[in-house]
Amino acid sequence: MPWRYAAVRTGGRVWHTPHLRVLTFGWIYRDGDLHLDLHRLEGTSRWVETCGRLEKLDEDTTSVSDKQGLLSKAPSLPSLQSIGHIDLRGASSGTVAALRETLVSRGCRKHLRDLHFWAPYIDRADSLTKEVLLEVGSLVEAVMQPQALEQLTVTKPCGECHMDLALIGWMVDKSRQVQDIVRKLAAIADVVWYNGGQLTSTNGVADPNIFPRVRTFACDPSQIDARAPLSQDTLDCLAQAVAKQMPKCRHFRFRALDDAPFSVAVSFLEALQGQLGGGEGGGEGETVFESVTITTSVSRIVEHSRHLLQEWATHDLPTIKEVTVHVIGYLPPGVAVDDFFGRLLGMLVAIIRSPAVPKAAVMWPQVVIQTPGLRPVAVSPSRSLRDELESQFRGGSVVVTSLLSDAPYTKRRRHIRQHIGLSIETRT
Repeated sequence: MPWRYAAVRTGGRVWHTPHLRVLTFGWIYRDGDLHLDLHRLEGTSRWVETCGRLEKLDEDTTSVSDKQGLLSKAPSLPSLQSIGHIDLRGASSGTVAALRETLVSRGCRKHLRDLHFWAPYIDRADSLTKEVLLEVGSLVEAVMQPQALEQLTVTKPCGECHMDLALIGWMVDKSRQVQDIVRKLAAIADVVWYNGGQLTSTNGVADPNIFPRVRTFACDPSQIDARAPLSQDTLDCLAQAVAKQMPKCRHFRFRALDDAPFSVAVSFLEALQGQLGGGEGGGEGETVFESVTITTSVSRIVEHSRHLLQEWATHDLPTIKEVTVHVIGYLPPGVAVDDFFGRLLGMLVAIIRSPAVPKAAVMWPQVVIQTPGLRPVAVSPSRSLRDELESQFRGGSVVVTSLLSDAPYTKRRRHIRQHIGLSIETRT
């Protein structure tokens, strides 16, 4: 029904539509954009007020609170079979519980033939997220027909779908409905995060390919309790999960501004190589990974550069096409720019010294230099830096493919902000 027709129910008219079975409201155009403001359309709720045999309601809004508010106007809903999509992004456990109570109190008990959700963005499964999932499970159990659970769908929204790996271990002792929802979230996930939490052996998961679409695994050690840092056992479990449950995963992200992302990355990759059963440097039939991205701070590199140089060369790692280091922050007082460049170059050389890594890059800050509108100026490394580079890397030639700088002046800044992109690779 076009929204403007809903207003016919306003004023002094009293219409009774007790036999109305399907009710659909569409979007409105305002200022050139699509909007849906049900609470301002008085006639919308009046259509629902007299519907005692409503079977399908689709008001083109996915908001849990909007849907609950509209359904609460109905006197009874014993025949209701479909309520359209429900957006779990931004939903709270309270709004989901209110929707369940509204449906059950109006006679909709195990009547729905389908239920459709938009997937939430879960990069960290905190207590609030888990409460929402538990309430969604209770909603499904209360209002869906038991034989219709196959019609429960979780749809991927626009952009990447993120999920926390810890939910797989968390769901083990939960209801069938909660497990089904978590599995459906896993089935559409593009990026899987681990930020601490319960892990489970892959032997406890009925479907080893529980993440069939995942292409990126991400880990942020700084989000984990500092008193209980990532142990080798945990890293082994993570490597097992990636190897056994994520057959298409080819990208890895590690982020920690104050922790040790390089140590975590190397230990994880070495454990992953053990799970894959390949040899160092690649071999016939070995899985080749596309990228590893490590985000760290300037201070971390300044304070621990010598240790970072030793992280990559002495470990058995899977083949990785490129390692990129994103550096966040500004140079602390007393640290010269040339000295920091030397540390960056030395770090890249240490990374590509590993036979498994042919190319390494640094971005500082996280700015794409080739963005239209920027006019980067090519900066050549000094002869001394080149000599140091060659002396540190004795395994072959090194090509500095880009060292670009853009330094725009702004009225609000007293200093020049540099955008640096640098990469080196072994010459084949």
